[in-house]
Amino acid sequence: MPKAKYKKPHIPPFHKLVIAAKERAGRVLEEEVKRFADEEQQAFVQRIDKQEFPSFDAQPLSPRYAAWKKKKGLDERVMIATGWYIENIKVWKRKESGTRRTAFFVGFHKRVQARDHKGRIVPVLLSTVARVHEHGSVKMNVPARPHWGPQYKEMVKRAVPVRERIRARLVALFKKRMGMKT
Repeated sequence: MPKAKYKKPHIPPFHKLVIAAKERAGRVLEEEVKRFADEEQQAFVQRIDKQEFPSFDAQPLSPRYAAWKKKKGLDERVMIATGWYIENIKVWKRKESGTRRTAFFVGFHKRVQARDHKGRIVPVLLSTVARVHEHGSVKMNVPARPHWGPQYKEMVKRAVPVRERIRARLVALFKKRMGMKT
């Protein structure tokens, strides 16, 4: 005997609502996370540009290196000799393996190489330069100038209201899809 299909006008098609809401929720989440990543990237680059990290003042350039930079006509601030370092701090998007989620991160592309004061590529990744400056190197006579870690700690704090904003948008979205007043 064939199954009868009953359509009750007072019961909404929940499966359709759920599918549509999940798709829209994914877009909302991606938009908000991308916006947050862009804001963090801009804030980080500006903090380096303005030399706002305490470690930059605590560990200034050596007088010898500062004089060399000045002689070569390079920017005399910490981490900015040619601008290549901060120019390459970008927002990157990637699909998380095994999921349909998209992740955004702020940093260097994994294959970007450092450059010397004349703009020539050197056989060192920019991420390695960042790690050396973040943690220091006795061998290379580079003092630790943490800037990634402090920025990350502050970003985690700023993420709290972003999560709340995402939650509020998703609740409003589901209520709208369900025909409820927001």
